[in-house]
Amino acid sequence: MTKVLVIGAAGGIGMEVARQLVAQGDSVVATVMDAAQEAQLRGEVPGVAGVELLALDDAEAVLVRVQQIVAAMGGVDQVAVCAAVGPLGPCELTPLADYAKAMSVNFLSNVAIFQAVLPALRQAKGRLLLISSMGGKVALPFVGAYTASKHAIEGFADVARQEIAADGVDLVLVEPGGVRTGMVSAQIAWTKEAFGKLDAGQAARYGALYHGFAAAAQAGYDGAGSTPDQVATVIVAALAAEKPETRYVVGGDAQQLLGARAALSDREMDATLAAFFGGAG
Repeated sequence: MTKVLVIGAAGGIGMEVARQLVAQGDSVVATVMDAAQEAQLRGEVPGVAGVELLALDDAEAVLVRVQQIVAAMGGVDQVAVCAAVGPLGPCELTPLADYAKAMSVNFLSNVAIFQAVLPALRQAKGRLLLISSMGGKVALPFVGAYTASKHAIEGFADVARQEIAADGVDLVLVEPGGVRTGMVSAQIAWTKEAFGKLDAGQAARYGALYHGFAAAAQAGYDGAGSTPDQVATVIVAALAAEKPETRYVVGGDAQQLLGARAALSDREMDATLAAFFGGAG
């Protein structure tokens, strides 16, 4: 029986990954942030083998805690990291604390998890899967902190994959586009509320960006984006593949945007995104 650790399984993609892995007979230990999330996960996925509490805002603590979890599991064959935060706002107006949190949760905690699980994965000839984003390759306005953290994951994964290849350990990235999760609906609400708090100068300078992001996020949530189970299906397949790809792009929007990024110059891409966001940039 394959032993899998799913980091960040309280909802959205992570919970669907845990559900699909349990359904195919794997032994799944999942992490959540608090007791309420633990109760929710156990109710939604009753076959999960264990639920552990893990916050991702302190990389040093994450390293120690994940080492403890893996030791309690008696080793691990596969690890999927599904947790992330998505701060919003123009780069100028985004608080430095939001940049720090995005880098801690979306990047440094992933590095800590990599370091914590690598000895066990090396022994098992196992696999680590990290979730990046189409934003890890394409710089979208209004998500500067998130984009920076996902660019960091892309670079780290490329280096780490090469360094561990000789040990028989695979490192795989999944790059989804928009996903219809609760985080997106919360982002839409935040964007509308935050716009109302701008002063006149900020509203004149960045108003189109706020409205453009809200409209794009709403369109994705209403049907253009992938569902969590669609992304989870790709993740579970990547974990099971005999020889996985290094990257899996998920969603028509991600395919389209990454295709445009490959075909266009920086200035052309800037102009395309500016038009999409109603003049931003």
